[in-house]
Amino acid sequence: MPEDVRLYTFECGTLECHVESFEIALANTGSVLLTVDAAYTMDHWNEKALQGFLASAVDSVRSVRKLHRIAERSGSTVVTGHDPEAWPSFKQAPEHDD
Repeated sequence: MPEDVRLYTFECGTLECHVESFEIALANTGSVLLTVDAAYTMDHWNEKALQGFLASAVDSVRSVRKLHRIAERSGSTVVTGHDPEAWPSFKQAPEHDD
């Protein structure tokens, strides 16, 4: 894996499994944390709601809190996995090719 990409693995609250999130360092944008399924929406990220289906609320909350620490450390822009309301606020290709 390139040194400007970090992979984090968490116990997921959605299935009896683990889920990966990625922190990517972009030249112009800076650090971006892709939470994938570890934080579905900004409401999930902000601990206002949990995703609809989960195996463990405790694991889900712990994973989001770990991601918060990562984002705070790196000053990352956070992109949650399934939030159509947040998507328009992000720079998107091809206009913003980093």
